[in-house]
Amino acid sequence: MKIAGWQKIPKLWKNISSGSINNRIFGAAVVVAMGTTLVKLLAIAKELVVASRFGTTQELDTYLIALTIPSFLLNIIAGSFNSALIPTYIKVREQKGIKAAQQLLAGATIWSVGLLTVGTLIMLAGAPVYLPQLIAGFSPEKLALTYRLLWAISPMLILTGIGTVWSAVLNAGERFALAALVQMVTPTVTVVFLFATPNWGVFDLVAGMVGGQLIEMTIIGTVLTRQGFSLRPKWYGFNADLQEVASQYLPAIVGTFLMCSTGLVDRSMAAMLPSGSVAALDYGGRMVTLPIIIASTALSTAVMPYFSKMVASDDWHGIRNSLKHYLMLIFAGSLPLTGFIIVFSEPIVRIMLQRGSFTADDTIVVAHIQSSFAIQVPFYIGCMLVVRLISAMRKNYILMIGSAFNLTINIGLNYLFMRWLGVAGIALSTSFVYVFSFFFLLAFVLRNLKKIDNLILTPDQKVQIAQTRQTKTERIKAVLTPEQRQIFQEIELQKAAQPQPDPIDVSTDDKAKLAKIRQQSMAKFKEILTPEQIVLLDRITGWEQGISVLQLRQLHLNTWQQEKIARLWKDEKQQMDAFVTPDRWEKVRAKQSRRKAIAFRWEKMNLTPEQDAEIQAIRQDRKRQLKVILTAEQQAKIERDRHKYQL
Repeated sequence: MKIAGWQKIPKLWKNISSGSINNRIFGAAVVVAMGTTLVKLLAIAKELVVASRFGTTQELDTYLIALTIPSFLLNIIAGSFNSALIPTYIKVREQKGIKAAQQLLAGATIWSVGLLTVGTLIMLAGAPVYLPQLIAGFSPEKLALTYRLLWAISPMLILTGIGTVWSAVLNAGERFALAALVQMVTPTVTVVFLFATPNWGVFDLVAGMVGGQLIEMTIIGTVLTRQGFSLRPKWYGFNADLQEVASQYLPAIVGTFLMCSTGLVDRSMAAMLPSGSVAALDYGGRMVTLPIIIASTALSTAVMPYFSKMVASDDWHGIRNSLKHYLMLIFAGSLPLTGFIIVFSEPIVRIMLQRGSFTADDTIVVAHIQSSFAIQVPFYIGCMLVVRLISAMRKNYILMIGSAFNLTINIGLNYLFMRWLGVAGIALSTSFVYVFSFFFLLAFVLRNLKKIDNLILTPDQKVQIAQTRQTKTERIKAVLTPEQRQIFQEIELQKAAQPQPDPIDVSTDDKAKLAKIRQQSMAKFKEILTPEQIVLLDRITGWEQGISVLQLRQLHLNTWQQEKIARLWKDEKQQMDAFVTPDRWEKVRAKQSRRKAIAFRWEKMNLTPEQDAEIQAIRQDRKRQLKVILTAEQQAKIERDRHKYQL
């Protein structure tokens, strides 16, 4: 029976981790979480060895400050590069094929290596200038040691940066396990150095860091090569795909710079406090970082490729569903954990760290810091989920704006809370920053999702609508001559290349007033027409909402009517100017320009009356099909704002 029970586990896991997008995200998150947990347990073992050997000594302070600089640049250059590259890489792979995606990766690799090299050189060349300002509370001896450590640790910037980009490509291919487990190498190598070379002092940590990152990069590169990836840098030119990465990279790098500056500011301000404050802040943060990193790394790594795929396929219904599902899971799971850490903070620190050079007094200080850091847990994890969605939507500019707010709030709260709580106040300030960041970014995402797809189409509806669109296109082509089909094809390409401009954002009250103005204008317009023209007008569906240039020509207006209608449109615009801003009129003109260009091509076809009638019948038939597919609520939305939805 036991064997039969074990045999059911793979089948059960397959059922849980496959099928729907949420199940696949969950499966990927569990894989990454398990790998990350193993890595963090190994890292904790390393920290126990480090704590026993160094405690909160000045020597460890210098190492942590030296490590902060390349870690700061690494997050800015490599981390930002991934958030800009991966959504575009997945879009290119899904829409253009694996060859185009590999060409993008080859160009991106050259770009990333160049950025990392330049970053390393600037970091070392500028160290004599920025280090004295950054750690003004350090003695000349500590400053000199920090400078030597920075030089020794500098190779990790290039090694870790390349490894990070390659790991992201593995994750984009939904190969999550290796990218998670390979991170066990660095803490293992560090522990080996700590025991094998005890006379090296704090330089053991440097050797472990650089050596471990070199091995990790080699392993990931070997696996990618065996999977058919060419890692040899090759430049295919600054094509449209690489330009898209660049357009997302600039706001991403600015946003990451500002956000990472909060950690740099925290350590710099902690250096102003009594000796050992930097190390105490680091210990308190690391204990809280364990659940945060496991959960946020697992979830954000897992959702990135799936969010990017859903954005590429316009599956906004699926995105809403996944966002809601996982935000509920995050808060349901992390709030009890947060309470546990706050209540039992001191016993946790005592059991984990109080030995050797780490004293009981150190335990009290670090426990207060840990409690303050713990407040951020649910908001940090939720924030990472929302950040991944924003990157997948290629809206990185909002991360830049949010990070600017975060840095400002962090500096202000640090000064305020430090006076009351000492170094624990810095931790509390960090928690407040993540609370603000979560709600700010979530509000942006919800607002944009609402604007993107107010119809909230289900996947089945999207498939059916696409099928009706394809059927309509084929039926119209069958009516046309070869020459007319060529023009019709140009119209379809023009629609694809020039999508409908963004909807005009007006309030509900203003929208009602604009609708009333349009209703009055169209009533006057009808009065200008002859009875025969009114019969033709009634055949045009939705003419009350507006009429195109092509449709006007079908009415065969005389010169007097054209002049009257021109004055009517002018009067209507003057009335609308009271409600429509210049920015909104720009959108109106963009829509009008688009309609005129399409109408001009339709006129070039020189359709016969029989062809025109048949095409109108095809369009009416599709509208009847759409009414069957759409819900009553969706149909009502389309009726209220006909030009907003392109089905």
